[in-house]
This record gives sequence, C-alpha cells and structure tokens, in this order.
Amino acid sequence: QTVVASAAGIPNLPLPPQAGAKPPTTPANLNCPGPEYTQFKFMLGSWRVGPTGKAQSPAASTWTALGPCAILDHWMPKKGGMGFSLTYDYQSDRKWHQHWVDATGDAVDYVGRWTGTTMQFTADDVATPQMTHMKLTMTFEPLPNGRVRQYGTQSGDGGRTFKSAFDLTYLPRKI
Repeated sequence: QTVVASAAGIPNLPLPPQAGAKPPTTPANLNCPGPEYTQFKFMLGSWRVGPTGKAQSPAASTWTALGPCAILDHWMPKKGGMGFSLTYDYQSDRKWHQHWVDATGDAVDYVGRWTGTTMQFTADDVATPQMTHMKLTMTFEPLPNGRVRQYGTQSGDGGRTFKSAFDLTYLPRKI
C-alpha cells in the first residue's frame, strides 16, 4: 500500500491499490469473535443527555459502530466541551478500553470490564492545567426504557477517597 505525505510531511490516506495488485489479507480477528463484543452495544445510537434527575440539557451524543469491533462517540454539548471517544474490547488483554479526547486536547485512557449489569472503567489521569494526578472511575448502566446512566468519580489522594465528578442520563433521541 502506498502512502503519500503532504507538504508538511504528514501522511495522507493510502492510495487505492494498483490494477492487478493482490488485495490485502483480512486479519483473522476482523469479525471480533466472542460475545464480549456485544457487551457495549446498548450505547449505539443517538442520545439526548443531561444531569441525572434534572431536566435534560440540550447536549447530544452519538455512538456509532466502527465495524463490529469498536465504537466511536461524538459528544456535542450546546456550549463548548465537544469531544470524542473510541471504545473497544482489546483482544490482547480481554478488557474494554476507551480513549477520550476533548476539544482542548485533554485526553483520558480508561480500562474497564463488563460486570454483567454495568460497564465499569478506571483511569489514572493527570488533570490539566493543574497537573494533578487523579484516579477516575466511570460507569455505564443500562436502564429501563432504553435509557443509560453514566456516572463517574475522581480521587486526588491516590484512591483513598472519591467524590462525584458527573452523573448523566442518556435518553434515546428520535431521528
């Protein structure tokens, strides 16, 4: 496969294969074998999102499957704070991973697992701009009527104590 670099030296998308070129072989794991790949499918779709127990704010989130193996989230609040996450079940360690990045370039890498009723993630992070080491938790809980609750905690003392960081409810958005 040929990759062309832009004038700035940043690679662009690969060029299409040459006529008569042999197509690349498909990796054996492309179909993501096993039931674990369906554990987070309850997040697929478009959502209205707001604080749990309060009137829904106009924030929106769209979770899209990237083939059978990964999910892309596009977080779109009405006022700033846009972000994206890529969530996937990593075959090497059999754990769920989520890489979150917001419009400021701040990023968090979560690692988690399905408990049978909730998807639970943890992360070691450096809060910016303070450069404070934080331990984070994040849980997704499917609720009746197609809703989902997402809540998180944070600890600035190495995990000895945690405080609530956010508590959101996702409502399916009619398209």
